[in-house]
Amino acid sequence: MENAELSFSADLQKAIESVAIQRSFSAGDIILDTGDYIRSLPVVRAGAVRVMRTDEEERELLLYYLEPGETCAATLSCCLAQQKSSIRAVAELDTDLLLIPLEHVDTWITKYPEWRTFVFRSYRERFDELLNAVDTVAFHNLEDRILSMLEEKAGLRSRNSDGNPAQNKQLEITHKQLADELHTSRVVVSRMLKALEHKGVLSLHRNMIELTE
Repeated sequence: MENAELSFSADLQKAIESVAIQRSFSAGDIILDTGDYIRSLPVVRAGAVRVMRTDEEERELLLYYLEPGETCAATLSCCLAQQKSSIRAVAELDTDLLLIPLEHVDTWITKYPEWRTFVFRSYRERFDELLNAVDTVAFHNLEDRILSMLEEKAGLRSRNSDGNPAQNKQLEITHKQLADELHTSRVVVSRMLKALEHKGVLSLHRNMIELTE
């Protein structure tokens, strides 16, 4: 996985380096949970982060993914409003983050024009991804949603790896994990996966799904 080079001026790069904390997370680690106090803004350097909403029964709904060079609009909103986290962020892959202390997030908006552009662009991009997630849930059938999610996960691995492209299509994920992310039952997901395997678009293995197209 390669670290992302953020296109900031030398002054802002120096400011970030002087205050940011570097943290690494293994795939599956919870980076931020619902109700947590937010003390810093994460910027992804390497890897990928899955951002979700959860309900009282701990069911999860995927909002969007964060890739290198990106930050979380929901966390930004909570930072600026000084509110607790409204989302759960989980490392989708082994991930490196830059954590920028809360007190700098707001002041840099007026001090550094490129930071202001970065913040506003992040809001717009995450909002567009959120609309896409809503459209997918509202208008796509479950089979399409499963295949779309698997292809997105494979794409994340491909963009964060220099390895064999075929290996990036081998996803170590259980039917239960997919069901949790799609907000449905394991039995339904298993049935849909069998149908997709019959169509030849994927192959099912123990705790692993391989995309074949």
